Amino acid sequence: MKTTDEKEKNLQKGNANPNWFVEKWESVQEFYTETRHEMQRVTWPTRKQVQGTTIVVICTVFFFGAFFMFADGVVGWLIDQLYRRLGKG
Repeated sequence: MKTTDEKEKNLQKGNANPNWFVEKWESVQEFYTETRHEMQRVTWPTRKQVQGTTIVVICTVFFFGAFFMFADGVVGWLIDQLYRRLGKG
């Protein structure tokens, strides 16, 4: 299989490759073969690990949701107080 540099040089010279379909098909086959091999090397988490990390994510979402709700309320109250003081002053 030709490298990308070789293909670009041929195109610049005006040498179009008549077997471009064959090369594309081989590239697609190579991609799927390499993908299959990579997926076999992946270390997949156990069901218990997935459940544990899911619980952590859900708790974190609720914690930050409550935190931002509280922070929004405090900032809103401070802005309201500022407008009231400036309006009366």
